[in-house]
Amino acid sequence: MAGMAASDDAVTERAGTLRGEAVARRHEARARGWRHAVLFLVIVGALACATGPDRGDPVEPPAAPLRTMSATINGVPWTATAVVVAFDTSAIRITATRGRVGPSLETLEVQFRRRGVGVQILDGIVFAGNDGYGRVANQFINLWQTGYGGGAGTLTVTLLTPTRAVGTFAFTAGALSPPGSTDLSRVTNGAFDVTF
Repeated sequence: MAGMAASDDAVTERAGTLRGEAVARRHEARARGWRHAVLFLVIVGALACATGPDRGDPVEPPAAPLRTMSATINGVPWTATAVVVAFDTSAIRITATRGRVGPSLETLEVQFRRRGVGVQILDGIVFAGNDGYGRVANQFINLWQTGYGGGAGTLTVTLLTPTRAVGTFAFTAGALSPPGSTDLSRVTNGAFDVTF
């Protein structure tokens, strides 16, 4: 019995030691977390002091590039909330959206040859030998594009530099989807001014 009592005491002592070690590890982890939080705040504070207005450094981020697009689509005024420009040495594509991702998203896109100021015909895809295209999409379901269902139009480039394009456009686009649709989308009073 004495041996069992000693064994029970050893188990109790070992359990107490393990419990004490667990508590110590928890306290150490908390302390480490606080040290990281304090270090983070010190770094943020140092950066704020190093780049503050009293140092003469700019605190405003650089201005976003100028990118606007607007039009009247099927008689309704439309202005983009976001505009993206893709370009290479032969063509420029301007994709503009309004609304949020989902059913309210509307997209207007034009692509044209990068060959100077003047009128271009929006009759199909640039790389198929055409001047360019105009495209309207909404709700990820409906898509209209020039070159389909009798759709065509014009785009007039009024300014083209290595970093900026300005112009106007109007087109009628035939339905690409949903399949079997025969309706048209009419775009008038289109205008863009983009830097890239």
